[in-house]
Amino acid sequence: MSFIYLLFTFMVSFVSIKLMIRYARVLKLIDIPNERSQHKNAIPKSAGVGFTLAFFISNLIFYPDLFLEYWYLFVSIFIVFVMGVIDDRYDVKPKMKFLAIFASVFFLSFFDVGIYHLGVWLGIEVTLPYIIGIVFTMFALAGFTNALNLID
Repeated sequence: MSFIYLLFTFMVSFVSIKLMIRYARVLKLIDIPNERSQHKNAIPKSAGVGFTLAFFISNLIFYPDLFLEYWYLFVSIFIVFVMGVIDDRYDVKPKMKFLAIFASVFFLSFFDVGIYHLGVWLGIEVTLPYIIGIVFTMFALAGFTNALNLID
């Protein structure tokens, strides 16, 4: 990974986030404080939009071959991204968010992408059967996505 790629990604991310902050009210992407909030005033949400745009734009410009070769990974990421934006705008129920994540993993399973090998534990190689690997991947991605959402 080149320094120019990282710098470009940082700059696109920075500009995208600044634009999201500026236009959050117009786009109705504002977090209104409630009993679970730590902030007292309405604040923009969707910094993830800036990060994701930077990721897609940078990879498309710097690694177009990678983008074309692994298009299904980018489509899967895009599915989860779109659900996140819809959630930020309309407060989607958790079941719908999980459905989008599970659909994304199910889509990837057609390209044999999933967690099927868990490494070696106590000298025993742990390999998951195909269906269990898909289910495990669904829950792993759901947990990872929710963890990322907590820091956004």
